[in-house]
Amino acid sequence: MLPLRSVENKTIYTISEMMGQVNSVLDKNYASIWLKGEVSNFNAYSSGHFYFTLKDDKAQISAVMFKGYNRNLKFQIENGQSLVIHGHLAIYQAQGRFQVIVNHAEPDGIGALQLAYEQLKEKLQAEGLFDAATKQQLPFLPQKIGVVTSQHGAAVQDILAITKRRFPNRDILIYPVKVQGEGSAQEITTAINYFAQKKNVDVIIVGRGGGSLEDLWSFNEEIVARAIFNCPIPIISAVGHETDFTIADFVADVRAPTPSAAAELCVPVKDELLATISDHRKSLISLITDYIQSRLKNIKLLTKTIPTPKAILEQYRLRLSENTERLVQAMKNYLLVNKHNVEKLNMTLSLLSPKNVLKRGYIMGKNADGTIITRKKMVKTGEKMTLEFYDGELETTIEQETR
Repeated sequence: MLPLRSVENKTIYTISEMMGQVNSVLDKNYASIWLKGEVSNFNAYSSGHFYFTLKDDKAQISAVMFKGYNRNLKFQIENGQSLVIHGHLAIYQAQGRFQVIVNHAEPDGIGALQLAYEQLKEKLQAEGLFDAATKQQLPFLPQKIGVVTSQHGAAVQDILAITKRRFPNRDILIYPVKVQGEGSAQEITTAINYFAQKKNVDVIIVGRGGGSLEDLWSFNEEIVARAIFNCPIPIISAVGHETDFTIADFVADVRAPTPSAAAELCVPVKDELLATISDHRKSLISLITDYIQSRLKNIKLLTKTIPTPKAILEQYRLRLSENTERLVQAMKNYLLVNKHNVEKLNMTLSLLSPKNVLKRGYIMGKNADGTIITRKKMVKTGEKMTLEFYDGELETTIEQETR
């Protein structure tokens, strides 16, 4: 680099020349450098670039990580984090700032994937995606089972074989996906959303066989976790081996330690179910038989306390006889009382009878129409009249009126 001018054998640079020369030195000597420090002043700009400070207890340096590099990060950079970064040193000439251009970052002391796992787990747990209250119950005997896994892996073969052995004639719909590598998380998410929208299965198994943390990483992605949580169909997560735990396991309605175990959770053993039904049938028949016998025994006991129609008729016959006897006695008393009253009335009538008066010598006169003559004026000279004696009647004619 040529100086602008020389004054008394002194080399004088412009600011940009000096910055350019420093950058050349940095590019030559610090084109690839690893640094370790604590993150502070972290900012993620809308442009997608990350800006932060990396420091230790004695010094600090500005750092920038452009979006072309940070978009592949599995974890989230946070203030206070101990970070190991790789990049190259440079001068930002417009501000004269010394900084490191970062192309790779990983947590210090813990793997990037492990940190990402812990960060996402903490985030989703705080949002309630792991809550037991949100879990759906598995259907007792699903007719259709959806399976989201690789069509070439051992997992799908295990699921098919175990389901067929335990309860044949179940419909199994397989949605083949990549279960690791670039784009696999999106494929798994698409498959889950397909079943959620179609609602053409009763339960879904999502999973794969065992592997390393990197191999299982697709099931630790946030988009997969949210697809599982939002699915209206119960989901069994069956990822890896029994000791492997993924984010999908925590979000799913049920976690199975292996794909084979997931198939066992999905369907009961048909023969065992039939045996249980048979046992219940026998128990039910026994209970019904005992109940009927008990009721029959009670009926027999009740029958002994209920009189026969003949006995009931005999009771009514005795009651009728008693009532008849009472009625006869009552009628006798009634007749005796009334006979006495009649005799008294006859005696009274006898005393009042005109015959008794006539018997004493009196005569009762009647005119031609039978009217009893009680007054002199009731008869006239020449009229016929009847004289009634005690022992008979005599007709006569009034010839002369006397005083």
